[in-house]
Amino acid sequence: MTDMLRNLNLATVYREADISRADGADDADNIFVACYSTGAAVRRWDWDYGDFMEELSVDPAHIRSGRLDTGALPILLDHRQGIRNQFGVVEKHWIENGRAFVQFRMETGTPEADAILNKLKQGIVRSVSVGYRIHTLIERKEADKIPTLTATDWEPFEISLVSVPAPRRM
Repeated sequence: MTDMLRNLNLATVYREADISRADGADDADNIFVACYSTGAAVRRWDWDYGDFMEELSVDPAHIRSGRLDTGALPILLDHRQGIRNQFGVVEKHWIENGRAFVQFRMETGTPEADAILNKLKQGIVRSVSVGYRIHTLIERKEADKIPTLTATDWEPFEISLVSVPAPRRM
């Protein structure tokens, strides 16, 4: 097996995870918790690199958390950027048992925001997808297997509510 530091020019990438109601969040009914990464390997393909398995390290030292720390990470719909598609904001984040979590607050008071909040409360919308950029990858190659690239420096840019999550091993 060979480990090698590799830099790829990848666009923003997305992964899916699950949503639940936040426990003890000041009794607010617009606060939710989502696991946005477990570090599980996902099969990817890139024009320059070809087929590979991608892993996101959930070591806190490997996640650029500036946007998470400052409340600048938006909750969007279907990865569509823009003010009209932002319906919430991440309020805190943490790592627990090898999984990365966020707590987020949803907008209320407009018909569209209230409709989305209602879908979350009813469990109709159950999935999120994190949009992120990778800054550094470590490549591992094993005989007769596609390479595994582990992101050891990556940055969440947004979390989206999604209706159809990609296949995942959570």
